[in-house]
Amino acid sequence: MAAAVAACVGLSATMASAAGPHRGGDRVGGADAVAAPGSEQNNHNVVLVTTALRVVFTEHRLDQIDTYFAASFVQHSPLVTDPGREGLTRWLSRTLESIPDLTYTSDQVLVDRDRVITFSTVTGTIVKDMPEYGIKATGQRLSVSTAHIFRVERDKIVEHWEVVDTGALLRIALGSPAN
Repeated sequence: MAAAVAACVGLSATMASAAGPHRGGDRVGGADAVAAPGSEQNNHNVVLVTTALRVVFTEHRLDQIDTYFAASFVQHSPLVTDPGREGLTRWLSRTLESIPDLTYTSDQVLVDRDRVITFSTVTGTIVKDMPEYGIKATGQRLSVSTAHIFRVERDKIVEHWEVVDTGALLRIALGSPAN
């Protein structure tokens, strides 16, 4: 899947994987960051994005959204319907009310210049209803695979796209076992 996504968006040069061998890169957001020679900007963008994901989504520091996301931030996610950084803040605030132990783990990271892709696992316990997803909370354990594309400009995240394996959300909404 990673190869297909990378081919579709024309990514090259840098790849990171927690499952693969450590090839001399830095550990970033749970994944090994591995950079091609002369790719300091790639490394910087990986660190920016994975730090933003850790600080904002795992440590739940909503007060830091403005630090990592540009004022002109454009959200292309179908799951986050409110526009811009303010919309991201409102969506994450609602999500954290329902999943207070939300954790975002980057399993693999790909980068090419201003684009950073993360393949990640989102986990947590649903303790409050999530009507936008049709989920009634019963303490269900959530584990969702996601793929995110971030575009970085002037040391800020300016755009975001995502693909979410909604099967886990659908199974929870329908009351089926998560496996």
